[in-house]
Amino acid sequence: MLCNYHWILDTHNKKQLTEVYNKLEWKRAQDLSMLRSFWDSKLFKKSMHFEFEVKRTNILQEYVEKFINLKPDKDGFDPIKLPLRIIFEKEAGIDMGGVSKEFFKLIM
Repeated sequence: MLCNYHWILDTHNKKQLTEVYNKLEWKRAQDLSMLRSFWDSKLFKKSMHFEFEVKRTNILQEYVEKFINLKPDKDGFDPIKLPLRIIFEKEAGIDMGGVSKEFFKLIM
């Protein structure tokens, strides 16, 4: 409905509205995923994070290729809506925020 009347809100309020919507959608997707995992044993084995494994050598190209080819599975499980967890290939490390921060610093 707001798309039809885009002139009603200024850019600041549009940004806030989009942020709130995205947070609610992310929370809904995460809750739905958790609920589905209780009923379906196949889904229970899936992580509550989107694990993204990349090599440091060509990080940007590999990231773009994997991201473009990413699609929801046949059950409608969309990994993009889950929190991101980065894993660098052949490196030990648990992503508690630092590895993700380094990843985004490298691709920028």
